[in-house]
Amino acid sequence: MKYKILSAAFASLLSCSAFADVEMSILFGQAKLGSKVTFPTFPLQDSPDFSESDSSLGLRLSFPLGENFAIDVSYQNFGETTTTFVDGFNDTVTDISKVKGFSAGAKGILPLGDSFSLVGRLGLMRWSHDLARTDTGAPSSTIDATGTDLYYGVGAEYSITENFSVGLEYSTFGFDYSTGNTNFDYDVKDLALSLAYKF
Repeated sequence: MKYKILSAAFASLLSCSAFADVEMSILFGQAKLGSKVTFPTFPLQDSPDFSESDSSLGLRLSFPLGENFAIDVSYQNFGETTTTFVDGFNDTVTDISKVKGFSAGAKGILPLGDSFSLVGRLGLMRWSHDLARTDTGAPSSTIDATGTDLYYGVGAEYSITENFSVGLEYSTFGFDYSTGNTNFDYDVKDLALSLAYKF
């Protein structure tokens, strides 16, 4: 079902005739990665709940569909985080996580005057998670996982000129997966400054 929605979003994008008004944005942000790793068979190896931050960077194209809606397509790198803890076996475990993703979704625009607007976003994030784990009681391991989940966001934009605008936005999505006897649960929260130019 998620892939059908994603395909429909791209179909709308390709059928849009207003390419002359395409907007390109660069996003500079701070991403917070919340994580929890559990081992159902060996709960003594479970990690605590972590929340670590790193700088994020993204590039987005917005294709207008009238005055109040647009289709967004973007790529975002949410940075790298490192967590370390001592498990129930007194082994020291260090996880290095990298999260990035491509997304496609809808943007709603609520003008509040000639220059200021509130915006909301909803769509699908095709995320990629790279995890490198070292454990003093076990061999090192790496995991590369991908998946698709919903994202949503809210923000505000201010038009400085007819073509140039700045914005502040908050977006979030969560994902989880399992490999063998290990369950991974993550959520990503990103606060970003956007610099946009309309062609």
